[in-house]
Amino acid sequence: GEIALVSKTSDSGNEVADIEDRESLERCAKFLGVDVDKIEFALTKRLVIARGEEIKSELSLEKAHDARDALAKTIYGSLFLWVVAQVNKSIQWENDDEIRSSIGVLDIFGFECFKINSFEQLCINYTNEALQQQFNKFIFKLEQEEYEAEGIQWAFISFPDNQDCLDTIQQKKTGILAMLDDECRLPRGSDRNFCKRLLDQWLPEKGQTVSENTRIHASKIQQGKSLFCVRHFAGLVEYNALTSFMEKNKDEIPIAAQNLFETAPSDLIRDCYAIQKKETEEKKPEASARKGPARQKTVGMQFKAQLLGLIENVESTDPH
Repeated sequence: GEIALVSKTSDSGNEVADIEDRESLERCAKFLGVDVDKIEFALTKRLVIARGEEIKSELSLEKAHDARDALAKTIYGSLFLWVVAQVNKSIQWENDDEIRSSIGVLDIFGFECFKINSFEQLCINYTNEALQQQFNKFIFKLEQEEYEAEGIQWAFISFPDNQDCLDTIQQKKTGILAMLDDECRLPRGSDRNFCKRLLDQWLPEKGQTVSENTRIHASKIQQGKSLFCVRHFAGLVEYNALTSFMEKNKDEIPIAAQNLFETAPSDLIRDCYAIQKKETEEKKPEASARKGPARQKTVGMQFKAQLLGLIENVESTDPH
């Protein structure tokens, strides 16, 4: 983030990005243990491989800022995963099958509803929906089991079930995350088109503003502005699809940045990126394992898998 970028006129007459302060670039390269020319290339150039041929082009100032931020985010994310892996490695038992009990502390973020809500808020509120369902099941089930054990006469308590909201977000093909993934795979996909397809799916009738399951809401004005609402357990939240839903979901690492990490002289940087790459790549079936590189998981795919894993762990324990 400290590396300042400026715009300059290239030999071809186009406005392209350039490094304003070489000293900050060299300092960054030194701390990361990478070649200064390679990190400059990753920040100011774009590398595309088409039919085995490398095509290089210069980035505009706006795209260079995006490349810089993506690089910083990847470094932070991969280092975080590396630290977690090292901690787990240092405290793990020789044979996990011998473990009889464990204690975990779950610290979650609260439900979010701002003036402008984006992909981040959808993920956070999705988490809260899943944990709220688990909490309801546990609390009501526990209380009713206690009544039965003590022979207390009671009437069955029906508690709110938000499974339909979870399905609206996470189900295959027509869930919000699945439809966003589909849009990300389209060559000319866009945030606006994603929202239109989503609303066409959930509000198919002319003039319809509330989905059949009452979880998706959008007035005609909201539909025209690529806005959609989800009725969560805590209330109705309006999401703005034009706040880079697709870009945030793809979270792609440029090829130049990948080369920078994979060929870094520093063992730490290479190890960190290897963990990040393993975390974000889809596992390919054995039959197709040799047909090119693995496809990158979207952020939504990663988030959903991690959340389902968390819920599975929580449900296998005795919460307190």
